[in-house]
This record gives sequence, C-alpha cells and structure tokens, in this order.
Amino acid sequence: MVKKQFNEQFEADLDDVDLSQDNKRVPTSVRRIWEEARAGGYGYIEVPLYDVEGYTEIRKITSDQRKAIIAYYIATHNGKSVSVRFLAEKLGTKERTIQYELRWLEKKGYIKREETMLSNGGHGPNKYYRAHEYEEGEFYDSHPTFAKIYGPSNTLGLRNWHWKDYKDIPNRENSTHTQQDKYENYLELTKKRRINDKKVLHNSVQARSPLVRKRGRSKKNKK
Repeated sequence: MVKKQFNEQFEADLDDVDLSQDNKRVPTSVRRIWEEARAGGYGYIEVPLYDVEGYTEIRKITSDQRKAIIAYYIATHNGKSVSVRFLAEKLGTKERTIQYELRWLEKKGYIKREETMLSNGGHGPNKYYRAHEYEEGEFYDSHPTFAKIYGPSNTLGLRNWHWKDYKDIPNRENSTHTQQDKYENYLELTKKRRINDKKVLHNSVQARSPLVRKRGRSKKNKK
C-alpha cells in the first residue's frame, strides 16, 4: 500500500515538472559551467532551438547511434566520396573516431570501401557503398538523417542532457546543492528520459512499412 501511494505521488510530481523553467537553487546552466560541459567533443553537439540567439540544446550521440547515422548516410549517398572531417564535425567527435566507426562497419559487412587516387598520385577521399540491405530494426527504424539530428524537436530521441547536470557537485553540495535540487533534478531527468523514449518508439513504428505496422497491431489485438 505504501509503495502504491509513493508511485502515485511520484507520477503526480512528474506530471508537474515544467521543463521550460529552471528555478532550482543551482540552475542547470550554472552547473554546466562548473562542470565544463560543452559541445564539440565526445559526441556532444549543440542544436539551436529557436530564432533567439544563444538559445541552444546540448545533445549526446552515442557510439551505436553514430554507427547507425554513418551507415544511413552512406546508404543514401551510395558510391559517393565520404569526408571524414565532415562527419566528425556533424557528429561532434574526432576524425579518428569516425575512421574507427567506418572500419567497424566495413569489418561487420555493412559497407564497402573503394580507395581513390588524386591526379598528383596521392590518396583521395574513399568512396563507400552499402554492402547489403539492412533487416528490419537494423539501423534503419528511425532513418537517422542530419536534419533529424539537428531538428529542434529531436525526433530521434537523442539524449538532450549531460549526466553531470544531475550529479552532486564536488565541494558545493553543502552550500548550494540542496536536497530539493537533487529531487528536482531526478524528476527532470526522469521526465526527459520518458519523453525521448516515446520519440524513439514513435519513430521506430513510423519508419516501418504500413504492412509491418498493420501486422504488428493485428498480433497485439489477437492477444
């Protein structure tokens, strides 16, 4: 009985969380400054949300997501030269990381590489090809384009928070990071994760063919 009451109260608190406000004693923006959380490395990118200058959102692209994005980019640019620098800039990581992801995709048989030569005899940018058609659920459920990655609505459900935003701040908790801050951080993080999970599920279903979606619903109704 106690657990049920707690869950009901928690759900009520979660519904009341207004993600457009940040009235915590230690605002998230200040916490990010202290922790030096910024875009431009480790898969973090900065996405403008509105026309207001400086209003941006930090998003995190994980290694698995990065592989899916690269594989989809190659499939939609089949046989064309792929710039490692371009992908690194778009995906918020180093060129060496992109090269590693390309080698992984090639080793697993998802893509094929063709070396090119420049007129002066040097090596040019490699051309890449999709090696085979991907099965349902294999990279392509959400069609991860750059437009979606940088879209203001974040339809891919990329992580739009930094873990350090919700951790204790060393040497600062006693004076500024209160218990209320921690509780509000937990509610905010939980709600963000739920919102992103729903986006991923929605895009996964919408990306499938109508036949597959219909077949899935029929099986569910039969149960």
